[in-house]
Amino acid sequence: MAMQFNFQTAALRVCVDSTEGGSFQGRIVGQRISSAIHFTDINSFIVQVDTLLDVQRFPQAFQRIRSFTDKDLPDVPAVQSREELQATEDVNSESGEIATFMLHIYTRKNACWQGHIDWLDGSGRKTFNSSLEFFKLVDDKLKIS
Repeated sequence: MAMQFNFQTAALRVCVDSTEGGSFQGRIVGQRISSAIHFTDINSFIVQVDTLLDVQRFPQAFQRIRSFTDKDLPDVPAVQSREELQATEDVNSESGEIATFMLHIYTRKNACWQGHIDWLDGSGRKTFNSSLEFFKLVDDKLKIS
C-alpha cells in the first residue's frame, strides 16, 4: 500500500545555480526527497520531476503507462514513510545561486503539469496550466533564451 502524504509536503524547492547554454542547472529539494536531485538541463529536470511524481503517486498521472513487460521506475531519492520526511527548516535553508522557487504541481492532466510557482525573491505567485507554460514562466524570469 502506498504511503499517504499531505499536500503541504509535496512542494518542491528548485534551486537554480546556473543558466548556461540556454538552459538552467541546479537541484531540487523537498520534504519528500531524501537527498537533493541534481539536474543539468531542462530535459533532466522534466524526467526527474515526472519520475518523482510517479514514484510518490502524487499527483497521479491521468494517463497510465502501459507496456508488455514489467518495468521498474528509475531510482529517485523519494521518502517512503512519514518518519523519513525532511524537516521544513532543512528544505527552507537551501537556495540557488541564481534563483530559488517553490514548485507546486496540483494535477497532471493531458500529460502536462498544472500548478503554480512561488518565486522566493518577492515576485509573487505565477500559475501555469501546462508544462510548456511552466517553462515559459521560468525562461522569462531567468532570461535563459
